[in-house]
Amino acid sequence: MKSFKSFLLPEIKRFFCKRNAIIVGLLFGLSLIFVQVGIFQHVKTLEQKKIFQDCEKQKVSQFVNHRQYGTYGYRTIFLPAPMAVFFIDSGIVPNMTSYVDAGERLKIYLPLIGKNIFDIKKTGFMDFSGVILFFGTLMALFYGFDTFFSKEYLKFLSSLANPRTVFLSLVLSRTLILAVVFLVLFTGVILLTVINGFPVPLDRYFSVFFFMVLLLSIFFFIMGTAASTSQSKILGIVIMIITWFILLFIVPPAVDKFIALKANNIIPLYRLEMDKLKIVMDFERRSIKEAGPLEQGEKITDADKKLALSYINNELNQIRLKEEKMKKQMRENISLIQGLSMVFPTTCYLSAVNEISSRGYENLLEYYGFALGQKQEFVTYIFEKVYFSNFSNVVPFADGDKNIFHAASRLPRVLWWGLLINLLYIAALSWWSYIRFKKALSKLPVEKEEETGESTEFETEIEAALQSGQGYFNVYHVDGDVYASLVYNIIREIITAMKIKIFQYICHFNHFPPDLKVVDFLSLVRGLGRQNREHKKETGAGVNVTIENILQKKLRKLTKPERGELILELLRMKQQRIYLVYDAAVKMPADFAVQLKDRMEELAAKGAVVLYLTTDDILSTKSHDKGKHIYKSPAWCSVVEDFREHGKSK
Repeated sequence: MKSFKSFLLPEIKRFFCKRNAIIVGLLFGLSLIFVQVGIFQHVKTLEQKKIFQDCEKQKVSQFVNHRQYGTYGYRTIFLPAPMAVFFIDSGIVPNMTSYVDAGERLKIYLPLIGKNIFDIKKTGFMDFSGVILFFGTLMALFYGFDTFFSKEYLKFLSSLANPRTVFLSLVLSRTLILAVVFLVLFTGVILLTVINGFPVPLDRYFSVFFFMVLLLSIFFFIMGTAASTSQSKILGIVIMIITWFILLFIVPPAVDKFIALKANNIIPLYRLEMDKLKIVMDFERRSIKEAGPLEQGEKITDADKKLALSYINNELNQIRLKEEKMKKQMRENISLIQGLSMVFPTTCYLSAVNEISSRGYENLLEYYGFALGQKQEFVTYIFEKVYFSNFSNVVPFADGDKNIFHAASRLPRVLWWGLLINLLYIAALSWWSYIRFKKALSKLPVEKEEETGESTEFETEIEAALQSGQGYFNVYHVDGDVYASLVYNIIREIITAMKIKIFQYICHFNHFPPDLKVVDFLSLVRGLGRQNREHKKETGAGVNVTIENILQKKLRKLTKPERGELILELLRMKQQRIYLVYDAAVKMPADFAVQLKDRMEELAAKGAVVLYLTTDDILSTKSHDKGKHIYKSPAWCSVVEDFREHGKSK
């Protein structure tokens, strides 16, 4: 917990750098714009609903009798829930109407019944949920990639704390920050709806929406952390972007296309209409045969009433059964697409937001059932008025909101499977990211066996120095980062075998996070490992007096002398048994090299084992060192002493 707290505050401050502020500002700005557009559209829909109802009432007033009313019928309208303001481009259901009459027809415009519903484009980015899907996942992806970007910095941290602690602290702190960003974003859009006098209910559906956003962002964040540990940064970025593109732009259309092909097993709409027409025409022929044609104004006979009752009890039920059969086939395909959508994080998110928006498959199917129910009731109503009420005055069937289908937020029936699969994905990616993180600390482009002789000699020297219990200081030349990593691994193996927990690795200043203030960076270091008691006693707060004037500066703004002071401060702060310093003096002022050498010798005098690694080839003058990749380099100390004596470096 202490290590996590040490990481959390610096990571929070790192997040609010100029680059991140621009990205988050863009995310917030687009989100608020699209929510405002969604509010305008929904208010317009409510206004159109009133106009629609007034027109339907006026239309009924034009009918002379119920036969005309039954022939022309009436319309119902699909009214989305207020939650739709967040999903104006994501739901599959547009503003639909259905036409209900007393005949065989049941027309749902476009018409969205049968296999047609599976041909609709379901992925939209021009709304709040789409902004999150595109920009939110992209932000999370690169935020994750930035987590483990500098391997040298990770080695520095992992020398002060257990690598697992470093991994968990970084990932959890950044995950928490990401969650807070989305929480603030959601709070902002809720306040916007309140300001507009259009509050959205904060029910379980809204909570599920927020949870789905968190799952999706965490998934891409963890994927970014795994990509950042790639040996080649360019390759890691390319693979990461390709995977993101496939999950957003290839997988959802592929799932939709597969389901559209499977939907061909649904009864064709025109075949259904023909079957229903045949039932009605058969009834008409039977009616004429049994009771003769019924002319306008003629008195209704008992035979006519008997035929009417027969139609309601038989033919109308046959029509309903055929509609129900199509509805059942639609349900089977909807269950299939929802099940397939749960397999991938992006399609799971899209499936959930479609249903939460009230414009998804579940509401479409309910609207179909609503229209079927209205059809059944309307036919019964018309037949009762025509055959049993002797042509009474036309009374509207759909009074009030009876012809309005109030859609409500729904959830995919198998969403819990999707949540479980997403959590498994996140757990698997986290494990893979941790494995790659550990390998990134020790992975070498060359096999260790190639350096058996040199590494064994070096390892023997260091083990002897540690076992002696006395101080030790030496400078080694290494052939680049590859062999510096080899030395790092050897040190790790030695301290693990000897059960030494105190170790500090100092990399070059350029590998430290540039957007951190010095005070926050030192606070992070101070929270990891054991602080030097003498240093704390001398300075009270644990900060060297000479560095107090740069505490509020960001690392990227430090001058080279100030950078040198920070490196020296790191060597004062911790009381370690072994120190490994890698090229800290490269491209730094020569007087810093003098101070650094003095500090390392001082640490050795106090019983520490101090190793300085350099990659400067000009310091190797001995012929027997040629061809080696790890060897002692006393020339480095000679150059530093020359500068001390003559005031210049050679």
